[in-house]
Amino acid sequence: MRAYRDHITYMKSLPLHHSQKLLEDSGGYADFELFLAPTFDFIMRLLSAGAMIEVMSPESLRKTLKEWVSDLYNLYKND
Repeated sequence: MRAYRDHITYMKSLPLHHSQKLLEDSGGYADFELFLAPTFDFIMRLLSAGAMIEVMSPESLRKTLKEWVSDLYNLYKND
């Protein structure tokens, strides 16, 4: 998982999961590693961060988030 901007500090102080480990902090972004089965609640936490986080892998979770964001966009695109 890659965190951007203010979410770097947030993820350092309030980990998303007990397995979370900081891999790299470049200043502009920070990469974290987590080992877990992505539940509905976990996905909701990721979506609540908006563009401040990016799932780098696994591809299946990345695809799930992309589909949910696309569905959300489609609800509002005609306004």
